[in-house]
Amino acid sequence: MMLKIGRRSIQRQITTLGLVLTAAVLIVFALGMVLHEAANRRQGLEAGLNTLAEVVGRNSAAAVTFGNEDEANEILASLAASPDVLQARIFVPGGGVLGRYTASGAGSDCHRLQPDGQGWNLRWCGATLYRPILLYGKPVGTVAMEVGLGSTYRALAGTIAASLLIAGLAFALSIPLWKRLAARVAEPLTRLVAITERVSSEQDFGLRAGTSGSREVDALARGFNQMMSQLQ
Repeated sequence: MMLKIGRRSIQRQITTLGLVLTAAVLIVFALGMVLHEAANRRQGLEAGLNTLAEVVGRNSAAAVTFGNEDEANEILASLAASPDVLQARIFVPGGGVLGRYTASGAGSDCHRLQPDGQGWNLRWCGATLYRPILLYGKPVGTVAMEVGLGSTYRALAGTIAASLLIAGLAFALSIPLWKRLAARVAEPLTRLVAITERVSSEQDFGLRAGTSGSREVDALARGFNQMMSQLQ
């Protein structure tokens, strides 16, 4: 690989290496955007589920205390307004189920809500949260909920698509910029090579190189001109 690059013109080498560097930076940028969005979505999902479980737990505290199954089911039925919620249970001490909710058409095999479940659990297929139901600061039951990740994955897919689009546009714009930069750097050397070839082919020692490049190229041109003067 290095041998093939070494045989190319300096202009092409600068362009190639510049585009490789640009692509690497854009890939890191796009990956960073996706990871940042994923972290934000995870935090938002957990916070939203906590809020929802807190509301359900507060509203169902009396139903749990009096063992009112109809009221518990009615409270859980309100979760139909949250399309991401796949299922929910209200557990009472001892492991019994006082209320249950399953979204229409939901057939989740990702999580099985258990009476002894605790805290927050996230998998690729869904997330669950267990939160105690409190009455005057004392736990009287547990609300368990599972949400699907369809909307989260759709949002991440949109972020990935936007990141790739931005990275692609930026890369496309960088191509002419790198070509111009490479041409600007390589042009004085190209002229010096051309005049050297003329001297070699025509044996004309009166030819002189211009000094309109970088400091190093100008020094090389002055050295070349001095050598031509001595030969002449």
